Amino acid sequence: RPVGVCINFVDTMRPAAGHIGMLGVARSARRKGIGRALFTESLARFEARGWTHARLTTITPASGVGGGDAGGFFRSVGMTTVYDHDILSRPLLGRV
Repeated sequence: RPVGVCINFVDTMRPAAGHIGMLGVARSARRKGIGRALFTESLARFEARGWTHARLTTITPASGVGGGDAGGFFRSVGMTTVYDHDILSRPLLGRV
């Protein structure tokens, strides 16, 4: 039974960069090195294609269904914040 998933693709804004579109590990399998292994394998595949950078987007402090500090995890594997932004929302008039 799968306990982790990682979906990668070329970054369309920067063609020499791989983009980690999703990386997730089942709650029951967390803190066992699976996320780190998936991340490391992604970097190896990016390098094998000649890509020079790895990018991803995450929401901090919690990301995904399981929450947790995704930003902390990605910083622990060497990722750095390029820019920070807010996501804003409001209900539409007459819609609740």
